[in-house]
Amino acid sequence: MSRLITLSERQLSKFPMANLAAYALAVGANARGRMDAATAKAALECVVPSDDALRHAVQRAWPEECRLDAGFSVAFTDELKHVFTEVSKQPMPEYPFANGDVLPFDTSVALGKKLYEYRMLSYSGHAEVLASYAWRKLPTVSVTGDARVGKVERFGCAWTITEDDELAQAHTQIQLDRELPLSAKRAHLQLWDRGMAFGLPSSGLTGAMNHPNMPVIDAPLNGGSTSTYWVNKTGDEIID
Repeated sequence: MSRLITLSERQLSKFPMANLAAYALAVGANARGRMDAATAKAALECVVPSDDALRHAVQRAWPEECRLDAGFSVAFTDELKHVFTEVSKQPMPEYPFANGDVLPFDTSVALGKKLYEYRMLSYSGHAEVLASYAWRKLPTVSVTGDARVGKVERFGCAWTITEDDELAQAHTQIQLDRELPLSAKRAHLQLWDRGMAFGLPSSGLTGAMNHPNMPVIDAPLNGGSTSTYWVNKTGDEIID
């Protein structure tokens, strides 16, 4: 709250009651913290403009933060601000799963298909050392097949351009018809990356991190290493 400026009795006797009421209105509005630029300007013009003392008193009561100039100079704040012409863009995050950097993905499912199926063999059993006629009771091994069915899910996002947006962008260098599709691409990659890494439980899809038969030999090489086994990798190396 700005400091209130009061006039002496000698000053008050010089002005009509209407002007004194306008001054009181300006100071009172400022004291309540409700004075806007239009109210203050109107109050300033109502008070006798030829009297420098009264004008200065109203200006002192007018909070400086409501003014759009640089103090009492003739330069406006916007004129003292440098604005770079180039608009920088936030770099798009890297999505290693969606980009195929971690694991290759199959795109052979034709458009329009609603389901896909893949078949997997599982092996079980163990061996023993052949000693003391152990061959007579050797354990058996087995192979079982498992067919897994998954759903082909569609995903997407939308963007809108209002009439106000079109009118506003005419005065800027931002082209929404180019920038909004880039934002949609980022949103798609984000969902795709998360789905390939951890699956989409709501759709019954598993990801690379929670697939029951994820082969370790598919882990990528890192830093010139010749080992592809996950057991020889750190978590960061697997993701990277």
